Amino acid sequence: MAKITVEQVNKKVDLLAEKVADLCKALLPSDDKKEGKAKLPELVKGQAAVGYYEGYKFNDGNVYEIAKADNNGVLVFKEGIFEASFDGTNWDNCSNNWEKSSLKKKLENWWDENAPAELKENYNVTLLEIYEVLPDHMLPEYLRGKGQQLAIFKDWKERLKNLRGEETSTWWWTKTPYRGNAFLVYRVVPTGACDNNVASYSFAVVPACVPIKDAVRNQQGEAAGNPSGVGR
Repeated sequence: MAKITVEQVNKKVDLLAEKVADLCKALLPSDDKKEGKAKLPELVKGQAAVGYYEGYKFNDGNVYEIAKADNNGVLVFKEGIFEASFDGTNWDNCSNNWEKSSLKKKLENWWDENAPAELKENYNVTLLEIYEVLPDHMLPEYLRGKGQQLAIFKDWKERLKNLRGEETSTWWWTKTPYRGNAFLVYRVVPTGACDNNVASYSFAVVPACVPIKDAVRNQQGEAAGNPSGVGR
């Protein structure tokens, strides 16, 4: 077998680089071609493939990585942004009703204060349902068939979420109530499976972003006297 010298390798690398540069030029707008610019076109936010995380600068000074979770426009954060109880402070005063929970209010307030305009004007923030995270065979029987698992979570590793600033996976809330009582809520556990726990306990909060439909946005905007139409 013939030996390949370093010089031969370098020549092949140079030749490949030239071909890549020519390809980039062909993809650039005509004005850039005239200037001889050769750079890869930038990805447009929100147009990347499912599971490709992009950084968004929020008003709290942090850059949060967010990915498209499916092809219907749902986005999901890579990490838990903070820890919080789902509702209440103990067994006696907590509820597993997402719409009335203290966590819904806390998360929406955080979104309103910190989300960049490009997200806030086009998405509402929420939590995921447990059946959007796990496949049917991992769910309790009464939850099977209630919805469809988001494409991103077909890779089980995507179900493992750490709290921002930490490296190990942790427990994170969904908004699905446990059937049979008023204070248990489903959560995803560090292995990527699920269980349930008391709403007054604190676990990681992993936001999801749901597109504001144009018709709903316009209707809400008119009702609130908001010309941009942004609303929940």
